[in-house]
Amino acid sequence: MKTTDISRYSAWMVAALMLMALAACEEDKQPEEIVQGDTGPITVTSVINEPKVGAPGDTLLFTAVVQAHSQNVNDFPVYEWTADGGTFVETDKQTVHWVAPANSGIFTIVAKVTNDVNSSTNQAVVFTSSGTTLVEDFAGQVDLIGTGPDFHFFFTSNPDIGVQVYKYVGGVESDAVAPGHSFGYHVQYSSDGTFVVHAEDSLANNNFTTKPRHIYVGDFASGTARHIDLDTSVTLNRDVFDYPAISPDDRLVAYQGTLQASDGFSPDQYNVYVYDLVANTRRNISAGYQYPRTFFPTFSTDGKWLVYVLDPDRTNTYELYGSPITAHVVDDNPANAVLMATPGDLVTGSLGAFVKPLMAWNPVSSLLAIVTSEGLHFLQTTDTGSTVTKIDTPRPLELLWSADGSTLYASSGSAISAITTSGATSVLVEAASGDNVRDMAYSPDGSWLAYRVGRGGGNWISVLDIGNGKLDVPVPVTPTTPNGDISGYRGVMSMKPAWTSGNLLIYPAWGLSANNTPSLLSRDLTGLVD
Repeated sequence: MKTTDISRYSAWMVAALMLMALAACEEDKQPEEIVQGDTGPITVTSVINEPKVGAPGDTLLFTAVVQAHSQNVNDFPVYEWTADGGTFVETDKQTVHWVAPANSGIFTIVAKVTNDVNSSTNQAVVFTSSGTTLVEDFAGQVDLIGTGPDFHFFFTSNPDIGVQVYKYVGGVESDAVAPGHSFGYHVQYSSDGTFVVHAEDSLANNNFTTKPRHIYVGDFASGTARHIDLDTSVTLNRDVFDYPAISPDDRLVAYQGTLQASDGFSPDQYNVYVYDLVANTRRNISAGYQYPRTFFPTFSTDGKWLVYVLDPDRTNTYELYGSPITAHVVDDNPANAVLMATPGDLVTGSLGAFVKPLMAWNPVSSLLAIVTSEGLHFLQTTDTGSTVTKIDTPRPLELLWSADGSTLYASSGSAISAITTSGATSVLVEAASGDNVRDMAYSPDGSWLAYRVGRGGGNWISVLDIGNGKLDVPVPVTPTTPNGDISGYRGVMSMKPAWTSGNLLIYPAWGLSANNTPSLLSRDLTGLVD
């Protein structure tokens, strides 16, 4: 017997009746008027490009980001692209392809958008140059030999276990100084570039939780190292010497030493020592205190003071003190030590594992920039002591003095500021929301400032014109690379680029090594500065 789908038939009939009813109700209603002439202003808010940096001859993609102030019905904007170099595949689209010229340089790409009401333009500045890989993996901090292009670099598979100092000379990498036992820490180079000083763990001793750590001086000419701290049967297995500093004349090496008590009830001692590399003598500068707590020695620029962190009375109050230096001899009399007061707490962490405060000496005058819990301070040493000035700037994560000593560049992560020796501050770079700016370096002539921009999972290096008068905005000069473990490496070493006298930028970057360690890359900046 034949059946009929009543539910589907009924639904169709109901829908038809509803449409007829609606049509009857609308018989007397006039059609809605379409409003014409509602076109409003149009704006090119920005021009973005991908990739950020190209090589000569590369094709880059540029997009005009357009904002309209009304719906602009039936009004289609007209796009027009121009550039002061290179060629476009098309010039009338919102997104266009631009082919870089054969030469390296800075190029300005302009987007113009026109509608019935107005025109708007905006531009992007792009840098094109060639680059290459110098060291494929296990690299880190870069320090030029002279003005380059040869350099020293930190070689490590894991920064937490220390580094070895390698050299890159004539395009060949090799070990610069034979290590004593293992990897080193807190590496310092002499001002004349002939030797290096670092702390180094000795062989593990299962009887103690802390490995003994010693101070080594490595000679680059011979490729050998010698150890200069205390070396007796009593101290060999227990003591930890660390944080070396070299005097401006490269004669004295200061370092801190933790002498662990062996009798079970005496407190450990935390001393500062000075070794004379010419006289081959060693002196304990804090021997005059009963139970010294002395850390992080550093020399003033004029070589007149050894400055260090000290708690003289074991009250957990740590201040900066200075011991005068005369004829290469540091005064070890506590009565002659001068309190160089700085507001705020100097150290964080626990006794024996303090974190060194961020500090940087002016290369020309004995002015110390130092960061405490209360922010940045300038400490100016005098013949009898010091004066301290609080600097009004966000708490820095990184400090860099200009070569002429006139300006301190301070990065807070979200901004980079320029600070004169008188304390006047101006903001040079403000990071976009979510970005960070770190790892500063300047060009040999001091007219360009390079820094790393971190965004999401990647980063690149941009350059800011600070004295050349050529550019008004920062320009990226390296391609974007993955972040990798850059935060972990920054806790052990510098990740800033090095800028050679031949305008070659050498910088650590992730993304090329199968070992997930940094490579060392180069970028030719000749087209930027010429």
